[in-house]
Amino acid sequence: MTISKKLKLTSIALLSTFALAACSTGSAEGDATVATGDGVEITNEELQAELKATYGNATLQKLIMEEVFVDEVGSDRAKELEEEATTEVETLIAQYGDEETFTSVLTSSGFTSRDDYEHQVYYYKLMSEAVSKYIEVTDEEIQTAYDEYVPSFTVSHILVADEETANDLIAQLDDGADFATLAEENSTDTASATNGGSLGEVNADSGLDETFFAAASDLAEGEYTTTPVETDYGFHIIKMDEKPEKGSLEEETDQLKESIISEKLTDSTLVAGLVSDIMVKHNVEISDEDLKTALDDVIITDEEQASLDSESESAAAASEAAASESAASESAASSSEASSSSSEEESSASEESSSTTEESSSAASEEASSSSSEEE
Repeated sequence: MTISKKLKLTSIALLSTFALAACSTGSAEGDATVATGDGVEITNEELQAELKATYGNATLQKLIMEEVFVDEVGSDRAKELEEEATTEVETLIAQYGDEETFTSVLTSSGFTSRDDYEHQVYYYKLMSEAVSKYIEVTDEEIQTAYDEYVPSFTVSHILVADEETANDLIAQLDDGADFATLAEENSTDTASATNGGSLGEVNADSGLDETFFAAASDLAEGEYTTTPVETDYGFHIIKMDEKPEKGSLEEETDQLKESIISEKLTDSTLVAGLVSDIMVKHNVEISDEDLKTALDDVIITDEEQASLDSESESAAAASEAAASESAASESAASSSEASSSSSEEESSASEESSSTTEESSSAASEEASSSSSEEE
């Protein structure tokens, strides 16, 4: 039983299909006919049985989990998350231009409708918030995150295809040219060029090229790179527009904790374990014998947990070993360079000594020759 199966979300389309069929039970007898034809007669009872066998476990699992998560976060907060999901979808629709285009993109991505996608967004928010309450964050983790933390900053850039053009633009900036104007007129990044090259507020999680981000991070507010920065996209001239200073550990703690929790939510093993604990805590009992296994893909047994813990420990040990090996390699390389440098210095000293000896010998010879001439 894999973790991916434990975290798999059932499509809302299946939920809708089964729910619709379930609703029809109240208005149709079990032997009522729902479809007829030449040699064809499908009763409502047959339809219900097929739907239950095919979608019953998955649908019941989804219904149970959603109610449990709502109970964990509270109904008022659940409504807020639902509204947040709606707002996010409306923002996406605006970015795509219209709902028809957006729906087309959703369909190609496997969603059945806007409502389908919106519910998935809501469900993920709901589950994440319910699970987040049980994620532990240590003081050591916060301190490490703080030490590595670089506050978001605002940058602009000009992207061109070749280094010569980039150097020419830098020369123009040195002569007092306006960065935004040069970006609008020359940058091949048309999306940012219309805004004077501005990329807005960015941080380490913005997905920027590592070389680009490192070069930007080194700039002081108001500075621009005096040499072109090359990436796979071309050559950049980067300008630091705003660079806030990092606050104290106390000031940054809440934000850092949120970031750490968000990172931990990507750990499928951790999330699966917490979801299992939450489900066990709520003591869910399934009375329908045909659907007794609906939560088997969610609740982790002690045996499975032991296996997962073992895998996690092995992965951690492998990671630590790799880090140690990397550190040892770097140390060896450093020692080799130091040894090479020392050998070069010794060789240079030897050459200098030899040269000094030769010069002394030559001088002594010349002095002896001069003295001999004087005596004669």
